This record gives sequence, C-alpha cells and structure tokens, in this order.
Amino acid sequence: MKTLSVESYGVFVGRKGDRIIIKRKKEKLAEIPAGNIDLIKLSARGVSASMDVIHLALKHNIPIVISGKNGRPLGVILPFTYRGLVEVRKKQFIAQDSRIGVEIAKAMVYGKIANQAQLIYFLARTWKKLKSQDRAALLGAREAMLEWLNRIDKVGGNSCEEAREELMSIEARAAQHYWLAFTRIIPEELEFKGRVKRGACDVVNSMLNYGYAILATEVWLSLLKAGLDPWAGFLHANSQRRPGMVYDLMEPFRAPIVDKAVLHLVSLKASKLQSCIEDCRLTPECKVMVMEYVLERLKTQVRYGGRKITFSDLILLHARRIALRIAGRRPHYKPFIWRG
Repeated sequence: MKTLSVESYGVFVGRKGDRIIIKRKKEKLAEIPAGNIDLIKLSARGVSASMDVIHLALKHNIPIVISGKNGRPLGVILPFTYRGLVEVRKKQFIAQDSRIGVEIAKAMVYGKIANQAQLIYFLARTWKKLKSQDRAALLGAREAMLEWLNRIDKVGGNSCEEAREELMSIEARAAQHYWLAFTRIIPEELEFKGRVKRGACDVVNSMLNYGYAILATEVWLSLLKAGLDPWAGFLHANSQRRPGMVYDLMEPFRAPIVDKAVLHLVSLKASKLQSCIEDCRLTPECKVMVMEYVLERLKTQVRYGGRKITFSDLILLHARRIALRIAGRRPHYKPFIWRG
C-alpha cells in the first residue's frame, strides 16, 4: 500500500488536476499523481486539506485517515465503494454469541503468542550484542510462552463473553515473558523497563505505540474491504472507545511487523534514539522514521501458503478469511503464523 502521510504543522494539501499538491505557505513540497496513492493519512493537528483534494481522493477510491497526535486513527473518509456487506456484518454480530466467534478469538491469541515466541527465538539466534546468560533467558522465555500457547485449545465456552476472560489471562501471562525478554535486548540507556501503553515516556514504548497506530490503520481498512465491522470484535469486547475487531486482527501481526521494525531501529540507531523524545512525545522526525520502517515491513514479502505475499496483503487475506468463516464458507479459521 502506497501511503501519503502528512503530519507536519502548517502544511496544506490541495489539488491540481489529478495531482495532489503539498505546500507550506507558498513553498511547494511535493506534487504526486493521485493514481500513485492508495491511502492518505493526515494529522488532525496543524494540517489542512481542501475539499478539492478530498473529492479527488473519493474519485480515485483513496481512503483518507485522520489521525491524532499519537498516530491513532480518529476517523476515516471513505468512498461509497467501501460500503459494508450487510449479510456478513449481521453474521459477525451473531458469531459473537457462538462457537465460531470463540474459534476466531482463540486463533487471535494463538497467533499473537506464537509470533511473539518466534520473534524471541529469532533474536536469541541473531542479536549480536546478547550475552550468553541473556540468550539463555530469551530461550527460556520462549519455552514459557509455548507452554501458555498449549493452554489455548483447552479454553471452552459457547460465546465470546464466556471465553474472553480466560483467553485474555493466557495472553497476559505470555506477554509478561515476552516483554521481560525485551528488557534484555534493549540497551540500558534507552530506559525500557517494560511495556507501557498510555503515557509512555521512554523512546521504545513510544515507538511501539506509534507503530501500532500505523498498523491499526492498515487493519481497519482491510476489515472494511472485507465487509466486516471494525467495532464488533471477538477477543476484544464491544466498546465505544476502541474498535474491537481491529484490535483482534492486529494481534498476530504486532510482533512480525511493528516489534520487528522497532527492534531494527534500535539495532541501527540506539545511540541517537534518546533525542527522539521531547516532553514524553516522539519528535516529528522520529515519527517519520518509525513510519518509514513500519511501512517497509508492511511491504516486506513472506512465504505463506506456498507463495510470497506482503504483510499488507496478508492482513487483507486474513480479514477476508474471517469474513468467509463467519459466512459459513470456510470450515475453520487459522491465524497467521510467522516463520521468521
């Protein structure tokens, strides 16, 4: 997916014919054919856009995502071609109170833990600066995570509400081992003490949070393309505060896309990352850097089902498979399992 992201304060996005024009005051920063863009992402802080460019985006079926200061999507402007499929959405709500929904929720937890464990195994083998005791600790964390993985199949329940608490507990227990392993990888000067979601002031957690916001946008659009309701989750309960289905489908992709991208940044630029934080926020330059690395991961090809496919296309593929499972056109749903 080719993304045009505009986040700099004081920037104007306009239109000239079938081209998107980006300006700051009278200075032209870029001029891009609309046909070369798949997604436009605009910051709600300090960025303005004309109705002409919105019309151009709708004409070319380009979604426009409006994001907040933390990178989380606040809303999406979509052409009517992204309309949901009524029957699929109806069955999605019905599936929340059935074993199909439980099956999908279990698959999401399984995929998340399995892919986190795979990343830990990959790091234990390849991270050059690891001491022998740290390498052993990583392998131990992986084994502990695999033990929790084996408990997922035993979770019962005839509805998502019945199974949710136990599945969330398994996910949280495995995550403790995962993030503890992270503390052995991240250099001490970056002050990573463990996973912090809201209010993070260290650069690693801030990069992770911003990367997950980028991933959420990708997942959200894939769900809409598949005809699914982003708010009706299986693992995550329905909530007005967060789109449950987006968070569901994100789970197996967090480690191989965002965590891997952030760790790659740490390996290359650890000494420079301390300057990326100002008042507990990523600097604009660092946001651009994180976005570039995450988008590069989304474009990375992996072997899946006997063929090579990008992570971006994999997310859409799994959104469509979930829709087919809900509609009764697939006998089972299996999560994405990353082989590293």
